[in-house]
Amino acid sequence: MSVEKLPSNNIIFIGQKPLMVYVASAFSSLMRRGEVVVKARGRFVSKAVDVAVTVTKRFGFDNYEVKSIKTDTEQVGSGEQTRYVSTIEIRVGKRA
Repeated sequence: MSVEKLPSNNIIFIGQKPLMVYVASAFSSLMRRGEVVVKARGRFVSKAVDVAVTVTKRFGFDNYEVKSIKTDTEQVGSGEQTRYVSTIEIRVGKRA
């Protein structure tokens, strides 16, 4: 699979909004471009997984699939206040 840059409007950053807001945004991007990247960090990682599963399994009717999942850890802060935060990036696209 080739790694290509997606336009920034195909990236959804998960935060405090309700789950279905992100699901609707993901479907909107999928309809326009055929692929979307769901990104989250910290306590919102589980919500990002929920968004991807909802799009692919619950409402996607097997038209979409998870193309790739990338996990990482970011260092936040400096000095005494340095801490590490988990991140996730889930690429969802149309099934081939």
